[in-house]
Amino acid sequence: MLKVFTTLLISFCASFAVAKPVQLNYQGLSINADYINHGTDKPIFVMLHGTWMHQTNDLPVYLQELIDYEGYSSLNISLSLGVDDRQQFVDCETTPTITDTHEQAVDELKIWFDWLSEQGHERFILLGHSRGGAQSSLFYTTFRYPGLERLILLAPATYNQENVAKSYENRYSTSLYDQLAYFKQLEDQESPLTETSILYCIFAKVSAKSFLSYYSPSQEKHTPFLLKSIDIPTTVFLGSEDNLSHEFNKYHSEFDQNSHVIIKWIEGADHFFRDFYADEIIEEVLNDLNN
Repeated sequence: MLKVFTTLLISFCASFAVAKPVQLNYQGLSINADYINHGTDKPIFVMLHGTWMHQTNDLPVYLQELIDYEGYSSLNISLSLGVDDRQQFVDCETTPTITDTHEQAVDELKIWFDWLSEQGHERFILLGHSRGGAQSSLFYTTFRYPGLERLILLAPATYNQENVAKSYENRYSTSLYDQLAYFKQLEDQESPLTETSILYCIFAKVSAKSFLSYYSPSQEKHTPFLLKSIDIPTTVFLGSEDNLSHEFNKYHSEFDQNSHVIIKWIEGADHFFRDFYADEIIEEVLNDLNN
């Protein structure tokens, strides 16, 4: 039986390993992760956060604690998002500078997987939440990294251009298609020259490359499309109280012929699978591994 404890018990448990901060280099930027090593005989969990989040957010921290308690190694990473030594989530109250891309996550994951391989790890489980679920799927379909044997996707992202354009116009009273046309014609695609609305932020300094990555039509942001070609065991966890999970389920027919992919609903969970819902996910995952 799995030894899954509540958050209260975990906070007072002295048996957990201390996560080791690790810093690597990505194109001149320092990128960070928390590493717990229980040896290399079992697969290591690599965890990727959602849009503009950070390794210190509640969900990845708690999942890493649960995984640690069960004696599995883990790496809880933060994407750089174009920021050197990033230490927090993107704060829309500060008019942040946005220069990263959706696809950049794949390259950063590759660096972390290579580093783990150098530490002697040969078996990997990649766990991605929300946009991190889409990026995890894209990482697998891009590299099919040796030893990556399972994907765990928590309410992974979908992308529908018509819906995104409608949502952008409703939220920001601006045509997304006009914005895309503007950014495409800019000579400088790399520098954050334009102050505009992007994702959660009403005001941000944005590069053309970043805006076009987040808003141009692309199946690389649409997890159901990526799931069609995945050939390793993949579990998609959806929350019954999460609108984004129900949106994902609308696209089930896109991958329902792929026997490698299964969907599990977590009753009562919202998009962030807090507390007992995270326990349930790890319990399900480890049951699958042990069986």
